[in-house]
This record gives sequence, structure tokens and C-alpha cells, in this order.
Amino acid sequence: MILSILEAWLSAAVYAVVAVMLVKTGSGNVPQREKWCRNRWIGLALTLPAALYCVPLAYPVSPAFLTPWLWPLAAVLPFLCLYLIDYYAARGLALWMIAAGYGMIHSTFDCHVPGAGVVAVVQWLAGIAGIWISAKPCLLRDCFRKAAENVKIRYILSIAAVVLSLTALYSGIMVIVCGGR
Repeated sequence: MILSILEAWLSAAVYAVVAVMLVKTGSGNVPQREKWCRNRWIGLALTLPAALYCVPLAYPVSPAFLTPWLWPLAAVLPFLCLYLIDYYAARGLALWMIAAGYGMIHSTFDCHVPGAGVVAVVQWLAGIAGIWISAKPCLLRDCFRKAAENVKIRYILSIAAVVLSLTALYSGIMVIVCGGR
């Protein structure tokens, strides 16, 4: 339960940072946003905890020969990816969106949180967006470019990130409140 709460609150913080970045995106700072999408260290900061979080989820579906290697691989591969993967921060955000979405959906239904259906729909959409970004990480860069060009798109994307942040915060708080049932 503590892991679910921590995951939800960290997700709220990550999505809030993305919302602020989107709302403050303009033609003068698009190059910084593009560099952010490719930042290796931000990618590592997002990828390492998400990969470690996925290990217990991988045990039931992994072949027996692979299970002893899951923890070491989850700890080492994000560091190797520092130099092998382009758009590491975008891919890290995508992995975070997928893993956190799954975790929040599971914890809200497991703890019988009121409004778990709304949380589920929002987090499914976050997971779909994460899959979309992980498939083509340059699309996150393009989102920043479009946000700089069009105020309406900037606010739509910012509001979507705020909704993700608030849903994650609600999920974390309600798991505490309803977790004792």
C-alpha cells in the first residue's frame, strides 16, 4: 500500500511538472523543451523507479529461467540506456505513464476507492498516451512545438496533464483514506 501511495504522489508531481512546462512553452523556449525530451539524466530518474516497480508485475508472466535476472536487469538496464537510447526522457516519461497508470488502477479498485472508475479511465488514457510516446518519442517534442505555436493546443495539453496530476493525487490520498477497509 505504501508503494501505491508513493507512486501516486510521485506521478502527481511528474505530471504537474509536465503541465507547468507545457503551459510555459513559447516560441522562445522550444529548444529547451526539445533538449528536455532527450535529457539522459531525467530519463534515468524516470526510468529506474518505473523499471524497478515493474519487476513484481513481471514475475507471473516471465519464464522460469528469467525470474532470477529480473531485479538485476531492472537495476542495470536503465543505466546502460543512458548512452544507447535517444529521447531517453520522453521514453522514461512514457514508461512512467504506463507503469503508474497500471498501479493506480489496481490500487484504487483494490482499496475500493470512490470514483475508481473515473481514475481508471483517466489512467487508461495516460497508459495509451505512454504507449503512443514510447512508440515514437519524438512526438513529445512535437507536442511542445505545437504548444508553442497554438495557445489552444497549449492549454488543452496542460489541462490534460493537470487532470492526470489531480487524479494521481486523489488516488494517493484515497488509498490512504480507504485502504483500511
